[in-house]
Amino acid sequence: MMYPVQTGLVRSLAHPGGNVTGTLQYPPEMTGKRFSLLQETVPGLRRVACLIDLNVPSGQAALEDLDTAALEHGLQLVSMDVRVEADREPAFEMARASGA
Repeated sequence: MMYPVQTGLVRSLAHPGGNVTGTLQYPPEMTGKRFSLLQETVPGLRRVACLIDLNVPSGQAALEDLDTAALEHGLQLVSMDVRVEADREPAFEMARASGA
């Protein structure tokens, strides 16, 4: 997915228009690579926690990429919507409780 295009930040990556001079994005292909590296690092890994702010425009698209890549790697994704600092500690507790 092209988050800058999908979120309406630019018209296209080839011709963004306006004053956009560059964006930082992690291609969806990298998500799978990250899961592969995690599996190499943590043998027997089955469940992965993801803290994500679904209130940001690219949040939902990123979560879909993570979910797809997790399934492709035989992993269960435990996602928690974390929007403010106060959400973090309960999210970590939920991740621990889920075995992620």
